[in-house]
Formats: sequence, C-alpha cells, structure tokens
Amino acid sequence: MTRVFLLGMPSSEANRLISGLHAADRSLEVSRLRDEQLATTRSIAPSVIIVSAYGGGAPKLSRRVAAVAEAGFSGIVLLPAIDLFNLDVHLTGVDLCFPPFSIEELAVRIRATTLRNKDHSDNNRVIRSGPLEINLAMYEVKVAGSKISLTYKEYQLLRLLAANPGHVYTREQLLRTVWEYDYFGGTRTVDVHVRRLRSKIDDVRHRFIETVRNVGYRFAASTKHNA
Repeated sequence: MTRVFLLGMPSSEANRLISGLHAADRSLEVSRLRDEQLATTRSIAPSVIIVSAYGGGAPKLSRRVAAVAEAGFSGIVLLPAIDLFNLDVHLTGVDLCFPPFSIEELAVRIRATTLRNKDHSDNNRVIRSGPLEINLAMYEVKVAGSKISLTYKEYQLLRLLAANPGHVYTREQLLRTVWEYDYFGGTRTVDVHVRRLRSKIDDVRHRFIETVRNVGYRFAASTKHNA
C-alpha cells in the first residue's frame, strides 16, 4: 500500500483527487494533510506528499515545497497558473507537475516517485526468509547459498512480494506495479511468472509464494527477516 497525502487543497479538489486516484490505482491510500500536521507525518511515513498552492500563490507554494523537502519527504508539486518566478525548483526530492494534468498522469508520477524511493532505500539491504536471500543492492537471489538465475521481471515480482510478507496482491495490482506499461495483455502472465519463480526457489520444506484463491498472491510471512 502506497500512502499519499494532499497538502494545501480545498475539500472539493482533495475529494476529487482522492476519488480519482483510488479509481486509477487501488494500491494508493490517499488522504488530506494540513500544514500544521506536516511535522507529525514522520510517524506516519507517507510515501509521497502532493503539494498545492490553491489560494496562496507562489510564496505560499514555495514555503510548502521547502517544508516538505526539509522534512525529508518526496513531493509532487501541482503547479497552478500563477507567477512562479520565486519558486525554488532546485530542492531535492521534488517533482513538478505542470497544468493541465490528468489523474492518470498523477498516478504514474506517484508510482515512479515511490519506486525511486524504494530503489534508494534498497541499497545495502538484504531480505531473508529461511534459505532464501535477496540482496537488493546486488540484484542477487540465493537459496541455501546457491545463486538463482532469474529474469528481471521474475526478480521484480519476487522482490515486491518478499518486501511485503503477508500482503495479498491481486493479479491486476502486480501487473500495474511490476509490468507497468510494458505489458498490455491479461493477468495470465502473472500466473506464468509465479509458476516459474516457484520452480526456481521452492523446495520440499519451503513454499515462499502462497496463492490466495480467486484473489492473487502473497509472500509467506512466517520466516521473513531483514538485515
């Protein structure tokens, strides 16, 4: 689940985006955030904060963008048709979205920002579950110490599931997250890749990827450890 907060929006616009983004990508959990709540979001750990300057102009937009960047969050700035001369566009972790933009475009930007964040946090991390070891920095998978050869999509699928043990992903969610716009067919490709993955990583004692009947797949949660 990707958490998204809307900062600086009136209720009508926020409700439109919440409804639209949920329809575009059901893995998004979207809610409003007031300026005074920004300092408390560290405990909430949002994936992305969408920043707006409705009713405030460029100075207020700049203050919001700076506050998001200083707090260490990634932000997507919805730029209105106002004078942007004083807007600091050199802040790190900030993506600028120029009008006009669609809900679908915004959903893609959120997904891209989330993946960038994940790739950054993956450095020097290892996911372990029993004999299975996934080195996220080296893009390397081992079972009982033996290196396993995976295709890139197989690796992406395994990494997503293993990083979120116990979370059930529908086939449609896996297609949107792993394949994005590389694949326009049906959900059968997910089943094919899961079957190939199982043939490479499962043994007599371990079945790492579980099928949730009529829904999708999840990674077995019982033996997972991070280092």
